[in-house]
Amino acid sequence: MERKGGQPRAKDTFLVIEVADSSLARDRGLKQCLYAEAGITCYWVVNAVAFQVEVYTRPDLTSRKYRNRTDYKLGHGVPLVIRKDTVALISIDAVFPYASQKS
Repeated sequence: MERKGGQPRAKDTFLVIEVADSSLARDRGLKQCLYAEAGITCYWVVNAVAFQVEVYTRPDLTSRKYRNRTDYKLGHGVPLVIRKDTVALISIDAVFPYASQKS
């Protein structure tokens, strides 16, 4: 899809990723509502507190929430899905390479 100039819009965006530690409540609350209302298909919160990636899918524009949440923890991989196709598997251990040292 080609877009001419300007800022990307929600329809141009398949995935938004927020990295959260002290902003975790805001990313799960206000930002989730804004992204769901905009119809962003997939929203990830890289939760640096719990060493996990929270994947939110199926936005509900009316309630401003996502219908599904799946948490991926160390030892697992997060499927990167673009237009219903899994294009990659992102290792949680690669996202948090030093997590095992903190446990």
